Amino acid sequence: MKDGKVADWLRIVRPGKEAFDSGSLGGERKVAEIGPFPAEQAELMRWTQPHNLKRPLKGQDGKLDHPNRGSEEGPVMKVATIGIDLAKDVFGLHGVDGEGRVTFKRRLVRSRLLEFLSQLPRCLVGLEACSSAHYWAREIERLGHRVRLMSPRFVKPYRKSDKNDANDAEAICEAVTRASMRFVPIKSEAQHEVQALHRVREQLLKSRTALVNQVRGLLAEHGVVAPHGIARARRLLLGILADPARHGLSGLFRETLQEMAERLRFFDERVGAYDDRIERVFKEDERCRRLAKVEGVGPLVATAVVGSGRPRE
Repeated sequence: MKDGKVADWLRIVRPGKEAFDSGSLGGERKVAEIGPFPAEQAELMRWTQPHNLKRPLKGQDGKLDHPNRGSEEGPVMKVATIGIDLAKDVFGLHGVDGEGRVTFKRRLVRSRLLEFLSQLPRCLVGLEACSSAHYWAREIERLGHRVRLMSPRFVKPYRKSDKNDANDAEAICEAVTRASMRFVPIKSEAQHEVQALHRVREQLLKSRTALVNQVRGLLAEHGVVAPHGIARARRLLLGILADPARHGLSGLFRETLQEMAERLRFFDERVGAYDDRIERVFKEDERCRRLAKVEGVGPLVATAVVGSGRPRE
């Protein structure tokens, strides 16, 4: 490109400057042409500052401050109710103000949930009573928010469309504001520990029952009928192992029964250990002792009631 043409392209009028052509009289302001573009298009091509950009402000110390870009994060948000759809990694959030208008819809990873909620003013937070819900309820309550847990079957009627994170969070936010909604009490860490004892013990009982039923079925194939009840089946198994020649069992089958008897002994020991732990919790908790005054209520029932909810005073 020749130098003359380069000069034509570089003749750009700066903002705030006036340009006059060589034949103008009376000081009339005209816009110079930009390269091959006429004056009308050159006027449209002049740079203007976008409306969303603001100059940095100076504080009292004379230093420049960052402009307020209207971010919706933090305490500037006017949020009254939040619905959270819990998940393993990514949570769906739906927030509304006091008049029910939507203030935000977003998805947050697990590590940023508490950080985001800590920047909001105190509000009502709704959660479905599902896995890890009690943990999150306790953590959110430590931030100053009011947390309410609801059964998922009570939240389902408020979902307006297909099931996804955003629609579930919106339904939770709508359901938690209903005056007739029935909420689930938030369990403490101590209650969850007591529930863990009962759940592990229950699983051991199921495994022991399945093992005894398997032993009963294997013996039936060899013409040995085991009576009902774990205690009777246990005595029969020990008697067969003590005198294997009586029933004419082979050595290979006796080895199998021996291994199953060892597993049965292991389950008995573990169930007894958990019974001792439950007995210790029963003696240390005053509410359990009060429940035990009711006829038919023992350590298992009393600790289960205390661990599952808030017993009436």
